[in-house]
Amino acid sequence: MSPFNDHARSQICGTAIDPARIRLVTVKELIAGCEAAALLQHALEEHAGWHAALADMPGAAREALERKIAASLSLMTSLPEQPSTSQMVVIPWQWFAVSDGWGGFSRSVGAVLFDPDRLFAAKDIVAMVGTYRLSALELACASHLLGDVDTLEALALSGALVSIDELTSQPWPVILGLRAWLPDDLTATEKHAVAAHIFWTMTYSGLGDAEPIMNEEGASPSGSSQECWMRSDPAYREKLEGIACALNYDGWVDSLAALEALAGALCTPSL
Repeated sequence: MSPFNDHARSQICGTAIDPARIRLVTVKELIAGCEAAALLQHALEEHAGWHAALADMPGAAREALERKIAASLSLMTSLPEQPSTSQMVVIPWQWFAVSDGWGGFSRSVGAVLFDPDRLFAAKDIVAMVGTYRLSALELACASHLLGDVDTLEALALSGALVSIDELTSQPWPVILGLRAWLPDDLTATEKHAVAAHIFWTMTYSGLGDAEPIMNEEGASPSGSSQECWMRSDPAYREKLEGIACALNYDGWVDSLAALEALAGALCTPSL
């Protein structure tokens, strides 16, 4: 799932970013530090829509997928990376979405491309709507300030952030040579989630034509969640979606200082 597919997106870092401590790595270095099993788990959960642990998969199927991931990682890390001439940097990005009709929210972590030259456009949009935290109602009412354009959509169209899917047409050495920023407080789990999103894009969303995992009763592991959706109140679900959008807008506001610090650091020759 991409943060640009469901209007749910927010920056993963806080605002207390020290430009002097910002360090960039290449995408190849990021991927080389990943474990195949952890990368596979994140790819299945966030991008293939499988909400089950690897341990729940039949042994032969799990081993086959793990071998496929390991082989792909080995190939990627053996290729020479092409020095990047792009100003864009891969950064972590998180987004919130409604996970059920009863008030549950999910937090997803992935990657986007950051264009420092377009940061001004996003800042102008936030300044126009308001730099304070907005409630769901306030966010919905703010769209008229942008010509009745959805606020999150306007921010996405600012060009400051570009979907990682734009890399699908690029050769692997070019992608591997891109610079990536991993904040110091990023956990190992979040780093694998970021790498999994890039890996999924590089492999054209391909992990084989596997059927959804079935449990012992023969039901999909997501079956109970689907039943929950069927019973939920559409009006209540709409309210929840509004709250998710407000959370993600607040994340945009909180991200501006971090993105501005990163943009300034990118002007440093050592980066």
